[in-house]
Amino acid sequence: MLRAQNAAAVTIDEEPKLFITDPSDLEYFTEGAANVLYRYTGKDGQFKPHLIRLRKNIPNFPTTLQLYTHLHKVFVPLLPNSIVDTKLVQISPDVLRALNIRLQQHDRGPAFPDGLPPNIGTGKRKGKLDETEKWGLMVEDMTPGIYQKYNIANAALEKNRRGKSGGGGGSGGSTDAFSSFSLLKESLKQQQQSCQEKKRDEDFENEFTASSMDARALTKAGWRDLLTVEFKPKYLVQSPDAPKDWKLCRTCAFRSMRSRSMSGRSTTSATSEGEEGRHFIPPDYCPLDLVSTDPNRVTRAVEAIVNREDGVLVVDEAEILVTDTALGEDGISPWLDTLDTSIIDLLRSYFSDPACVTHVLADLQAHFGGKVGVLAPPTPTLEVSAEELSRMLAGHPTTAKIGEDICTAMSLRDCTVYVRIWVKAKSCGGGNGIDVHIECKVGDLDMKTG
Repeated sequence: MLRAQNAAAVTIDEEPKLFITDPSDLEYFTEGAANVLYRYTGKDGQFKPHLIRLRKNIPNFPTTLQLYTHLHKVFVPLLPNSIVDTKLVQISPDVLRALNIRLQQHDRGPAFPDGLPPNIGTGKRKGKLDETEKWGLMVEDMTPGIYQKYNIANAALEKNRRGKSGGGGGSGGSTDAFSSFSLLKESLKQQQQSCQEKKRDEDFENEFTASSMDARALTKAGWRDLLTVEFKPKYLVQSPDAPKDWKLCRTCAFRSMRSRSMSGRSTTSATSEGEEGRHFIPPDYCPLDLVSTDPNRVTRAVEAIVNREDGVLVVDEAEILVTDTALGEDGISPWLDTLDTSIIDLLRSYFSDPACVTHVLADLQAHFGGKVGVLAPPTPTLEVSAEELSRMLAGHPTTAKIGEDICTAMSLRDCTVYVRIWVKAKSCGGGNGIDVHIECKVGDLDMKTG
């Protein structure tokens, strides 16, 4: 990668008013090849609940300001309501120096605050923060239950501040006991249809209201986010070089080739039919299945995604949420059991909707990189010139031809999709039911320059 020579010309529309001056307010969370993520533990409510992303010292890598500018001028207009909330935050050099000392002292081992393991490859646990940086990124935390955790903590602080003690009560929602959770073990779809017959207008109003709320407002309104599904979309459109009616996508073809070269054993593609039990390596999802109009293919993709290791992040019952009565006197556990039996049907229905973010990403991938296939030679026409790089780093539109903007297409393939599932208790005729709201956002839309 190259750093544009006119980096100083990059401007931002609004001067950020967020500052981090105390390194003790940051707690190590995890890291990747280019960045380290921290959780904010200080008292400033503006940072909660977000993650602070700080850039590592990598030669010729775009600055944080350049990445932020490119994100907001290129990708936000493409996905205006679907990008993980990202803001600039100013970091003092003293904070970066102190954090680097901590990284060296901890040696990035598993013994971090709260016992949080990095859960990342050892190859990425190296390097240090760039102490010449002036900026960091405040990124929305998509961990399930994080908003409820901070709401409860803030409520406790407010209670102490006012000098009140004792007194039960929830957060304003119904706390009626759920006499039987056997109803919730039935098909979620059947329950929703039954409720719609009796309370159609109310359901429409609830969903409309939920879709217009942010995560903080949803939590205050009695919704609880119980799990987050995380995956990378990869190639959602077929290669233009593929033979007609070819079912193996670029992602599956590369995955199969890599598996054979590493193990010498054959594997069954995620798009293959039958031959159950012959998978030496657990199949991963096929991106073409995910955006297919075939319910069986979408189901196959969803099953592969949720069964991946670390593919689903579930709310921590052992924390404060185990006593949360917003979903009933029995707390969170029965609801997790319900989602465990219904998540496949729920996500299949969601991803089958043409308005889903994954379908939008597929259209964007085709628009920006649909003319360049796997057989395209690495010619200079596909490389980024110094002039084009300077334009990209300044947030200007690319001059690449339609279908040949490989940099933007690669960002749309290598991003991360977060699907957060919210539930809320509701009455349904003579029994009890569940409202479900799905929140889907895209993160890690970093600029690719080579």
